[in-house]
Amino acid sequence: MIPEKEKLELSESLRLLMQPNEKNIGKQLFQLKRLFDEWALSNLEADGFPSIRLAHIPVLMNIGHGGITNKELASRIHISKQAMSKTLREVKSMDLIEESPHPDDARSNILILTYRGLQLVVFVRKRVKELSEKYAARVGEDRYRTFLEVMGELVRLHQQGIE
Repeated sequence: MIPEKEKLELSESLRLLMQPNEKNIGKQLFQLKRLFDEWALSNLEADGFPSIRLAHIPVLMNIGHGGITNKELASRIHISKQAMSKTLREVKSMDLIEESPHPDDARSNILILTYRGLQLVVFVRKRVKELSEKYAARVGEDRYRTFLEVMGELVRLHQQGIE
């Protein structure tokens, strides 16, 4: 049985932690991610890519001009080979990528963007560039650059593991 005093202290701690806080990083990251995702999906749909899911984007954006192996791609975007296989089947069915034999390794294939895949990558890069320009215009070039640098540092910190 938990003593009443400990329950009250814990309850008070929770009450204080749940007070509205606009500087709560979790809340702000969640809202920015949700709003960014909504923006991305509406732009994809408006520009003729209605069946694209957000999970497809990192895969397509990391194939590159010369192509890449499935293993290299999974490693680059930090997802399992199982998740990668499912996503690759989906984007192949949309005619966004194709496979060709690896020139140096007969056991492996190279993933290559199709013409439609290249169109999508160019579209996404242009839209993100436009959005970045809007962000920078709103908060200032220096503040926006600093924001991106800090976000990059925080991502690396998490990738290395926070103690």
